[in-house]
Amino acid sequence: MGIKHEINMSPRKYFTKIVFPSLILSTLVAVVIYVNLDRDSSSFKFVAFFIPIIGIMYSVIYPTLKTDRRKNEIDSKAHFFITAFGVLSKSDVNRKAILRMISEKKELGYLATEIYKLYILVDRWNQSISKASRFLSKRTPSRTFSDFLDRFAHSQDSGEDMNKFLYKEQETVMNDYSTYYKGALYEIDLLKEMYSAVLLSLVFLMAFVIIIPLLMGGNLVRMIVYIAIFFMMVEIALIYFVKSVTPYDPIWHSRDIVTRTDRKLLFSFILSLVGCVFVGIIIHITQNTGFTKKVPFQFLISFAMSPLLYSGFISRREENVVKRKDNNFSSFLRTLGSSASARGGLILEPLYYLTTHDFGPLTGDIKNLYRRLSLRIDGIKSWNFFSAETGSYLIDIFSKLFVESISLGGEAGDVSDIISSNFSRILTLRKQKFQVTSSFIGIVYGVTAGMVFSMTISFTIAQVINSLYMGLNVNAGALSGILYTTSPSSLQIVSFIIFTVFIIHSLLSAVLIRVIDGGHYLNSLIHFVFLLWTSAIVMFISEKVVTSLISTTI
Repeated sequence: MGIKHEINMSPRKYFTKIVFPSLILSTLVAVVIYVNLDRDSSSFKFVAFFIPIIGIMYSVIYPTLKTDRRKNEIDSKAHFFITAFGVLSKSDVNRKAILRMISEKKELGYLATEIYKLYILVDRWNQSISKASRFLSKRTPSRTFSDFLDRFAHSQDSGEDMNKFLYKEQETVMNDYSTYYKGALYEIDLLKEMYSAVLLSLVFLMAFVIIIPLLMGGNLVRMIVYIAIFFMMVEIALIYFVKSVTPYDPIWHSRDIVTRTDRKLLFSFILSLVGCVFVGIIIHITQNTGFTKKVPFQFLISFAMSPLLYSGFISRREENVVKRKDNNFSSFLRTLGSSASARGGLILEPLYYLTTHDFGPLTGDIKNLYRRLSLRIDGIKSWNFFSAETGSYLIDIFSKLFVESISLGGEAGDVSDIISSNFSRILTLRKQKFQVTSSFIGIVYGVTAGMVFSMTISFTIAQVINSLYMGLNVNAGALSGILYTTSPSSLQIVSFIIFTVFIIHSLLSAVLIRVIDGGHYLNSLIHFVFLLWTSAIVMFISEKVVTSLISTTI
């Protein structure tokens, strides 16, 4: 496939919108870095010449990146697509209308665009479904979707009933989705090693930059700032890369309906921010009075950030409730579907009997759903509020499918069986993802402790060497060009910059954990504060140990 098909733009548009802007931007960045490096840092100026090469490489691989992103987006939505196709085929709607309805589902992302292409070929170009499916199968970036289209085309040519075909395809496509999901988890396992290697390599580079101004001269503060910015850029790139390979499987829904849980989370976050400001004011007042002057600054910053734990723990508690609701939804929907099927498709009466059953945290939401449906005002909105109040992404998209299929005349029992079966398989895969996340959390804390230890040792040694050089009672001109020193105020600034790197690293690492497990971002505040305290404690202990060892040696 050429550039025009892969990125949906002509070669001329590709060069004017992708190639030239990336080349110009990377060149400007290189010029700015080159100009701002002082003459003592001439050995680092060659780095600026590699930045335009990065811009050229990005523009070259852009079509491949975009194609891979579309492929992953299609593969990550395969479970929802096949479930929607299966349950809608149980309704009294023709095949063309089913394609149109699936193409309108925003939850499918780029997969909805692919289905829309299929619908246009059938509706406006008067192509048969089998011919249109074969045409699209050769042009879609996803192998899973391409294989499905080929099987779909063959079934249409052979005259197989679409309901039976899609019912059998539930198992096939879900197996493909399971393979994709487990493969992505395996890639995340490999990324743990890459994460450790990259960060530790950057730590070695930063430790080298801390020492080298004392050996070769140069502006230590400026060099540390450049390396710190590069460090953060690499961490952000790691987050982007991990997000690109992680299956799209969020825990929380994304509806616009504001629920009591949403208000609770917002209130907890505001309260945590107020707590941070309050603790910061107290620290500032006690600093002026001299009460906390002997407390290391990293501990004071960690204390000021600690109130964020409140919002994090509230978010974790609510997230655990959502997970328990997910675990009970499959049995609820299967029971509701079979009861409704036995009563001729009526939902309200069997729902009333289910309100007396125990479905864990989901019971209260079921009772609220029954109360709203019994008013007979707007059934669709009643189910929308039910989905929003559960807080679950999976319950949101699958309950919407259930209601849509039932309203179109689908058999409640068959529809609920398809949805509950696929729902259970997704929960099984999600539990494996949580296990991978748990092991990744251990890696993050270990790498953070090692990173802080290495950088603190390097900086402490640099401080000691600098004080020794400054304490030499010799003619400064005689040692010019041999011994290089840095002012104590500059070293203090460097110390703050290094701990700022630790703060940003803690935040980005916490976000990275949330990217993998798909939880609420407020939940990442727990890991942010704990990582920050880990950095502060390791930094303090490392300084004391290295200082005491050097003082006894000298």
